[in-house]
Amino acid sequence: MIRGARRRNLVIVGLKREHSLNSAAGSVLLEVFVPDHRHAGFLQWLTLVLFRYVAVVLVADISWADLAFATFVPSFSAFSG
Repeated sequence: MIRGARRRNLVIVGLKREHSLNSAAGSVLLEVFVPDHRHAGFLQWLTLVLFRYVAVVLVADISWADLAFATFVPSFSAFSG
């Protein structure tokens, strides 16, 4: 658990509250100052990318029973270090 927290801190430096406030402020500023026709294309591409994630899940050969089991029943493994 500590190793994961250290790794995450290497990627995201700073306080969680600051990141949340910066993201919210950036979103509000873009919504207010950027016209709809400017960012509509970007939002369309973003939607397409998100739909591709859904398509990969539907196309991939997944054992749905194993997926449901692993979702609700945790597995624990011992690791060193």
